[in-house]
Parts: sequence; structure tokens; C-alpha cells
Amino acid sequence: MKYLIKMELFGAPPGAPQETLRHLEQMVMPAHDELMRMEAEHKILSGGVLSGRRGIVMVVDADSHAAVTQLLAGLPLWGSHQVEVSPLESFQERLALLRQQADYLNQVVGRGV
Repeated sequence: MKYLIKMELFGAPPGAPQETLRHLEQMVMPAHDELMRMEAEHKILSGGVLSGRRGIVMVVDADSHAAVTQLLAGLPLWGSHQVEVSPLESFQERLALLRQQADYLNQVVGRGV
């Protein structure tokens, strides 16, 4: 199953240069290393950093909601970012549903199938 994931830093970033350096070295850069590893393993199908903002968007392939939570909880940014996860339906799944709806509506309006 595919998921659209958006992560954005909440609150103010570290202020003092030493805090900023620690934040970069201990959280941001390791998170990007991990994201690139997951992309190379095709767990992340597509994604990138939001231009001009402190956030990440990605499409993830996972077997379950719990697998998505586990993947995200393994990122160093997990505790400092607001996370929004949206499960995605495939185009094929949606088209099948739309065809069912159209068939039903054709019957309702008396056009048959």
C-alpha cells in the first residue's frame, strides 16, 4: 500500500550556533542519510524536501499502517516534526469503484448496463 507522508518541523529551530550545529549533526543529516537509504531500497518511491520550508514530503510503500509508523519512528526527526500520513488508493482501485457507481446509477435512471 502506498502512503503520502508530510513532515514539517514544529516550533522554532535551535537558536544558538552550537544548538543548531548539534541539531544538524545529530538529527537532520542522519535523517537525510536514512531517507536516502530507504529511497535506494525502494521503501520511499518518491519525495524530497519542501523548498523554502523545514519539511519533507514522500510517497512510501509499506505493508500496513503499523509499518509506516515503525518506519517514521526510526527517523531522528520523528519527535521534532509534525507528521501527516494519507493512505493512497491506486488509480485502478478507484476506477473499479467508479465503474460500480456508474453501473448502479445507470440502473437507477433506467438505462440498464
